[in-house]
Amino acid sequence: MNSRFHIPARAFAATSVIAVVAVIISVPFNMGGCSVGGGGGGVRGLNITNIVEGGQQLGKGLTMSEKDEPALGQAVAVQATNRYPLYRDQALTRYVTLVGRTVGAASPQTTGYCFGILDTDKVNAFSGPSGYVMITRGALMRMHDESELAAVLGHEIGHINKHHGLNAVKNANLTQGALKVAGGVSKEVAQFGNASDVLSNVILNVGFSEPQEDEADAEGVKYAIAAGYNPDGYLHFLQRLAKEQGAGGKVFDTHPGLGDRAKRVAAQIAKANASGLGATLEERFKAYVVLR
Repeated sequence: MNSRFHIPARAFAATSVIAVVAVIISVPFNMGGCSVGGGGGGVRGLNITNIVEGGQQLGKGLTMSEKDEPALGQAVAVQATNRYPLYRDQALTRYVTLVGRTVGAASPQTTGYCFGILDTDKVNAFSGPSGYVMITRGALMRMHDESELAAVLGHEIGHINKHHGLNAVKNANLTQGALKVAGGVSKEVAQFGNASDVLSNVILNVGFSEPQEDEADAEGVKYAIAAGYNPDGYLHFLQRLAKEQGAGGKVFDTHPGLGDRAKRVAAQIAKANASGLGATLEERFKAYVVLR
């Protein structure tokens, strides 16, 4: 991909949507956090060795809590990137990262997010606890503008802020009494392995529960609005994929019930009186999301 990434430096320093609109007629790109892959350019890459070593520290206690979320998130990132290779495009990864940071800055956890693109035609997006967000190349190819991308990333950020991954592990009853420790394997390492496997299966294969998906939808719409995006983008994306699913297409297969979810999202947007308001940034999206 040969597209260039250039935004005036002053745009990064803007602290409000209004200020950035005045400068580049767009929403702000808030810095902070990291990206998964994508190379240099001031964006810190993902170190798999450090992730594995850090993840093994998770099992110090038999009761999972928010302090364990970084290690859980790192383990999920490893599993996801083992399944699908990273899409190694620095400019596109940087663009997705900056859009994600903009939305993340409008959430309760304002910083500390890592974004990556998975190199697969499958249409999906995933998130691991603490701040790991991954979107597939196939999902990007189904999008029409930046507001759609922002809202999908916002949905995944919603899972993170609502601690859905941690709750999934807790609901799996990974307690000391349930642990079956193989000979020579410490309880701590066994717990880490079980917890990360359970969570990775939920995120990559099964999907979160319907109430959790609805909650993440609501959070994503809220964050997108707060970040200055038109929330209709998410509605359009869900409706588009719902039609594909209805026609037998296997899209967003870990995000079930797209038709009903689209109706609830439409109701939320109407209640917020936000339909048609905010940026879509179609031209900028098309300038950077050129996959070939």
